[in-house]
This record gives sequence, structure tokens and C-alpha cells, in this order.
Amino acid sequence: MDIAPGRRADVHMWVTSHQYGSGTARIQTFRDREGRDIALITLRDGDVDASPDVAAAEYRSAAWREFFSDAHHPPVVIFNLLGSKAAFDAEREVIITEFDTDGRYLGLTDISQHDLIVLNQLGAEWDEGIGFVPLQDPPVTHLEVLRKVAVCELPEGDLFRDMNKFMAVDWAAAVSLAAECLSSGSKFPPDLPAHVPRDLAKAAQSFWRKPIRLIVEPDEPPRFGNGQHRAEALRRQNATVAIMLDTRLVDSEPLPGEIRIVKEL
Repeated sequence: MDIAPGRRADVHMWVTSHQYGSGTARIQTFRDREGRDIALITLRDGDVDASPDVAAAEYRSAAWREFFSDAHHPPVVIFNLLGSKAAFDAEREVIITEFDTDGRYLGLTDISQHDLIVLNQLGAEWDEGIGFVPLQDPPVTHLEVLRKVAVCELPEGDLFRDMNKFMAVDWAAAVSLAAECLSSGSKFPPDLPAHVPRDLAKAAQSFWRKPIRLIVEPDEPPRFGNGQHRAEALRRQNATVAIMLDTRLVDSEPLPGEIRIVKEL
């Protein structure tokens, strides 16, 4: 049975899911007078999804599966990119996907004047849609920080590695170097001085690349989540200070010995 031309669907918060992740978009679907199925996908500031150039085939497959399941051929997919999604600081960019006869993705081109007229005649809308809910990051409540801590405050570890290779490093010097680098400047991860020996540099970097971390649970003694062998080496070398990763509330005072904020949570 022939389907009359016109707009078939308009979903303001279409949820996409494919190999590149999941996200949202506005999708409008149409049948034109030539019998073409068309999906107009609007990506807006606040939509989090793969770019059309990366995931064009996935967008087309999803639109075909969800809105044109009875069709023998995939729809024509046109992207309406708004705000920062558009190229070259334009307010809007309208592009069409191109595929060969075997379904291989060829690229994106600007929409033709003919197709633009067709979409307008079919009732296409070019805004975000009144049902658009921009995805917002949850408020930051906690901070991950690196801080100095007394070695004697760290728990005993459950050692399972050969300690000889750990004992070959001057860990007190590594802590001192790491603290100096973390305290200087705003760059993270910090740079190390060029003259530092390789083994010492690697040891210092371990305090922010794979930091010592404790797991603290109610009614349970603290235990290591990471770094127990370095902590043991510090203890055996009679070092007094270590550097560990810790967490605090965003609006609380810095923790004792805090050196650097490394992540917002």
C-alpha cells in the first residue's frame, strides 16, 4: 500500500545507542512525493553523542530499525547541526549522508536546495524542539586530592610481589620529588626535571599515575586499594612521609597535607 507523503514522526528526545555509546537527538521522519523515506536528525548543544561523521551508519541503522522497519531500503539521513555542533562557528549546518549501493559510508555533503525545499514543504522544523532537555553534568560534590600522609598512619599490606625491586628505589627521594612537582604550577600531570634519573622519575610519577589509595568501609579497618608495596618499601627504608590519593567534600577545608586537587567527582 502506498504511503502518503508527509511527516511520520517527531521525537524530541530520541535516545540513541550504538557501538560509540549512547546519547540523545531530535528525529523527524518523512516520506516525500518521490517515495523516499527521510530521517532529519537534529543535534543540539546538550546532546551527547558521536558526531555524524563518526557514526553516520549507526544513526541510519537506528532510524531504519525504529521508524522504517517495514521499508526495504534505509532512509535518507540528513543532519541538522545546531550551535557548537555546526562547523566554522555557524549557527546551523545541514548536511546529508552519502552511502554507496553496498551501504558503505562515503561522507557528508551540504544539503541540496532541492532537498531543503522538500523538507520545508513536508513540515520540517529546524529548532531544538520544545521537549528538549539538555543533558547536564551532575553537580560536583567531591574532590579527589593527593596529600602527604605519615607512613606510620598507613595500614599493613597483604604483600604478594617481590619486594627486592621496590627496595632498589629511594622512595623518600621519590616522595620529595613528587611533592615538589605537584606543588609547582597548574599543569597536571606535572613535568619532571630533565636531569632526574629514570628510576627516580618513574617512582615519583607513580604517586599520581597509580597513587597509593586506601579503601575505608564502615566498621572495617582501612586496607589498601593500591600501592601497598610502595608503602612497605617506604616503611622498610624508614621514610616518614608518603603521598596518597584521598577524597573530600568540595566545600570542605583541605585535608591535612593536601598538595593537589586532581579530579572533580
